[in-house]
Amino acid sequence: MRRASLTVVALVSILSPRISFAQHYWFTEIVHTGDPVPGGTGTFVAIPKDPCNYAGQVSFAGTGSNNETGFYAGDGVNPNLVVVDNTRPIPGSQGNYVQFGAESRGGDIVAFQAAGSNGQSGVYIRYPRDPCGLVADTNSPIPGGQGNFTSFSGVGTDGNTVAFHWFGANGQEGIDVGGIVHPCLVVANTSTLIPGGQLGTFTGFYPKDPCGDQGNVAFGGYGSQGYAGFFLYNGMTLMTLIDTTHGVPPSHQSTFWKFGESSFSGGTLAFHGFGTGGEEGVYLAGIITPCLVVAEKGDQIDGGPALTGFGAVAYNGVNIAFVGYGSKEIYADFGGTMRRVISVGAALEGRQV
Repeated sequence: MRRASLTVVALVSILSPRISFAQHYWFTEIVHTGDPVPGGTGTFVAIPKDPCNYAGQVSFAGTGSNNETGFYAGDGVNPNLVVVDNTRPIPGSQGNYVQFGAESRGGDIVAFQAAGSNGQSGVYIRYPRDPCGLVADTNSPIPGGQGNFTSFSGVGTDGNTVAFHWFGANGQEGIDVGGIVHPCLVVANTSTLIPGGQLGTFTGFYPKDPCGDQGNVAFGGYGSQGYAGFFLYNGMTLMTLIDTTHGVPPSHQSTFWKFGESSFSGGTLAFHGFGTGGEEGVYLAGIITPCLVVAEKGDQIDGGPALTGFGAVAYNGVNIAFVGYGSKEIYADFGGTMRRVISVGAALEGRQV
């Protein structure tokens, strides 16, 4: 069966009380392959990364048929705009961007990782109506470390500062936070003691983006002997949100042993977790709140099939959404009720998901 071209859509509101799961929500199309590339001469041929949504403004990565590549933004009503693309000069360096990596949005601010034609690599920030600014690049010294940064992975921004995952020579690795007017500061690195004081130092960090929210930075980290967890830095103190010493709710008879996708907002982490007793689910853990179950393997939600696994997780401090396997659907919590939003194979905007 023919599959439709790739489309980015935004969930904008509840349409009506439940009639069937496909009628709960309005969807607004932002972009699909074949649309013209803003600022370019070609059309989009790929939309390769997860989009970022803030208050109905969606930013997304795209590549075009005439070698265009960059980050773009739209709201489904007005024409899409260029955030940054490969026609833009790299701040603090020579030449233009040629490749883009991770992206994060906080308010009107977009933070991103990118590389240039002369081997440059860095973390940058884009303000509305302003040129891009440099946060850190491979010419920047590592705070509290040796030499310069050698490469970058995930980024996260709260609209003020930018948290980023970095690597350096001789196995150096860490999470730092910085900005155009803020010097880079250490959040955690492989010399940092894991909170609690009995678990040694971090041995590495999750490759997924660190999350920035209201001056806090949440990130995943590893320790020795299979230890793993999610941690929060509030600008002064490093603390544990959830780790492999915590019991899996609701019974707490086994402990977590692995973590997957996560999202942080309002002091609370939503995450995909696995328990030593075979548990798997989506959970919430906060700074002062206990770990709670959102959905577990085997649950049947809104008349759907039993869940067999989980994928991406998104959380805005109030509502949570996640990908659930069984029939590969998006589920979302609005008004305290978990509902099915849309599944693979469903019709959407005249196309098939």
